[in-house]
Amino acid sequence: MMILQSKGRKTQEEMQKENGKAVNEKVVYFADIGAALIQARNEGLDPFNAIEMIMPWDKIVSSVEEAQKLARPMDYDYLDLLENRFSYLRKYTPTFLKSFEFRSTQGTEPLLQALKTLNEMNESGKRKIPNDAPVDFIPKRWKKHVYGEDGVINRHYFEMAALTELKNHIRSGDISVVGSRLHKDFEEYLVPREEWTTTRLTETKLAVHS
Repeated sequence: MMILQSKGRKTQEEMQKENGKAVNEKVVYFADIGAALIQARNEGLDPFNAIEMIMPWDKIVSSVEEAQKLARPMDYDYLDLLENRFSYLRKYTPTFLKSFEFRSTQGTEPLLQALKTLNEMNESGKRKIPNDAPVDFIPKRWKKHVYGEDGVINRHYFEMAALTELKNHIRSGDISVVGSRLHKDFEEYLVPREEWTTTRLTETKLAVHS
């Protein structure tokens, strides 16, 4: 997921460089059109005549269409560029989800349920996310991509959001990986309760070495 998101950021940067001249051209055009509209309002002029003094109407229409193609999301996020890279991720995720067992705190349980849903879908060959699939784990940043205009869950973004959150929670220690030395459950670092009880009852003093 880190590689995938890095490529998304890089793609957005490359698009910005490639389209920089065209974007600047549109900014100049629309700044001039805006100035003409302001003048028309202040002086009581016909706004359409004022605009066409700057640019012919057919060119305005084509310029708007070009601007729509060049536009990036208002929050300038790159998540919309990740979907065409989903096939790369799918080379690994079915095996990954099948091979590893995760444990979590109660707060991250919806995420583990989402991972379980994805694993079951991989096993059965189903492609559509069930209507009752857990969605509480999805961050606000991802929601507009996870849900389509028809309200249907986008499988690709659901899976990418789940894997991103899994990465984040493993890093924070909220989710542990069974069998891992680096990402094991915090309680595994502690002395087992039975051993501590026995030690506490049999040893009342700490050994001090000089």
